[in-house]
This record gives sequence, C-alpha cells and structure tokens, in this order.
Amino acid sequence: MEENRTGFIRIISEASVSTGGKEGHPGMKSYHFMKTPGRYVALGLNKIQPAGGIEEHYHEYNADMPIFDHVNYVISGRIRASVGDTVRTIRADSLIYCPSNVRHSITNVGKSLAMVLDIGGFGDGDKRGGSVYSKTPSGDLKAHPWKLASAIKPLKVAETRTGYIMTFTEAEHSSGEKDHPGNQGYSYLRPSSAAVKVGKEPSMHISLVLNKIQPGGSIEEHYHKYDADMPIFDHICYVISGRILANVGDMERIVGANSLIYCPSDIRHSITNIGDSPAKLIIVSGSGEGAKMGVPIYSKCGNLGVMT
Repeated sequence: MEENRTGFIRIISEASVSTGGKEGHPGMKSYHFMKTPGRYVALGLNKIQPAGGIEEHYHEYNADMPIFDHVNYVISGRIRASVGDTVRTIRADSLIYCPSNVRHSITNVGKSLAMVLDIGGFGDGDKRGGSVYSKTPSGDLKAHPWKLASAIKPLKVAETRTGYIMTFTEAEHSSGEKDHPGNQGYSYLRPSSAAVKVGKEPSMHISLVLNKIQPGGSIEEHYHKYDADMPIFDHICYVISGRILANVGDMERIVGANSLIYCPSDIRHSITNIGDSPAKLIIVSGSGEGAKMGVPIYSKCGNLGVMT
C-alpha cells in the first residue's frame, strides 16, 4: 500500500470542535486534531468543566470489533478516574489506560477547568471498538446511542488485560538517547512484545512517552521507514508546554502549548525546544502490527543510517 499522507502541524484554535455536553459527556468539549486521519491512532483534547466528565462505559471487543486501546492523559486539573474496580484521584502527568471491555470513567472533581488528552489505538484501520455505556444519570443501562450492554456478542478471543492508572513518578525513567540531546523520556505504554513492560501490562498497538526537553534540546530530523517489511506507522507529538520549532516534510512552524505535530511513515520530521524553559511533549506511536513499529532513520547524522 502506498504511503502518501503528508502530516501536519496544528494548534488548538485550528482544530475542529465537537458540540460537547452530549449524553455521557456532561460539561465537556472535545477538540479533534486528526482531520487527516491516522490509520491506527486517533487523538483529541477534552476540556472538562468542574463536575463534568465521561460517564462509565467500555469499548466492545468481539468478532466484529478490534482490540481497542483507550488512553486518557491528564494535562491539568483534578480527575477522579475509575478503571474496572480501581478508583483513584489524580492530577497532571497521569495516565488512565483502558483496554477493550474494561469499564472506565473520568470526572473533574476540581474547582477549575481540566484538560485531558484522549488517545485511541486500534489494529484494524479505521475500525474502532464501539462504546457501550453502563451508567446514565438514572443509573439504568442504556445505549449511547449504540447498543445495550446486553446485546454484546461473545468474545472471539479472550481479552484479559485489566488497565491501570499511573502517575508521572511511577513511570519508567530514562536519561535520553544519542539522537535526542537534552531530552528525557518517561514511558507509560509500550507495545505487547517490548522487552520491558511499563505500567504493569502492555498495549496492543500503541506506545506513549512523556518527553521533557531542555532549552536547545531536540529530536533530530528523521523518518519512520515504510516498506514491505515495515507497517504504516502513525507518529504524533502533542505539545503540553514550551516553545517548539517543528518540521514536518517541507513545513516549518513555531508552536506552543496545545499543538499537534503529526508525522506519517516516510515523512521527515524534527522538534527543537527554542524556548528559555523546559518543554513537555507527549509522543504517541501507533501501528497495526503490535510491537512492529516503523524503524527510525536519521537524516542529520552525517550519512543516512538506521538508529540502533
């Protein structure tokens, strides 16, 4: 399959906005960044008013629905999160990980607006796990507006992951890499066959890292190889804070907080912190083949070469 998507650099004011406040999502507006669709990953930003949130639901997995990894990353605010039988109150730099068929909810229990990044990863193109709601304000099971929980088909393959809620300090810490000067990475999710599993259990199709980049630090120009042996690969950088010079293909732009840098396979891209303070970015990678992620090839390290 030819890989001809071009990527983009976009700030929140250019993102499409959902109507918000729909059933199951009280006091919330969602900003959708992926106008040019990711093949295996979706990303939006939720702004949640005090007492608002997303009611308890799960993402169906059966013979007709793919395994679906659903992640909420808390940027700001005070959130009460539930995943299965686990309930926990968390703040910024925390992750809520919900595999298929695991009930979950988020509620803003603070006194100010909360911002939560909404990430979806799936292994079957645009085919995403349907949402089934298990609570309404009346407490009754009700379709939203998809189907009743009682209509779910038997599982084709056992989905035994339980999900988790993790804070920044519980994430794995690294000291940065050769081609990432001035950069520290904190891993929250890795694909299922990664040698080191982060956060108790792996994801099926996505990896997620929080990067802290010092002034002058960067991720040097590179691209992710796509050919007969490598899958189509969606690579996304979401800027939480800082002043970033972003390059995607022939595009160059300076962006700040609440901006998205989207890089499909084979598109050269780089990010540099040109501000006076550390920058924070979420790096999300999605692939349809589990841990088989596109190999990064660096283009500014003398000769072209595959990074070890």
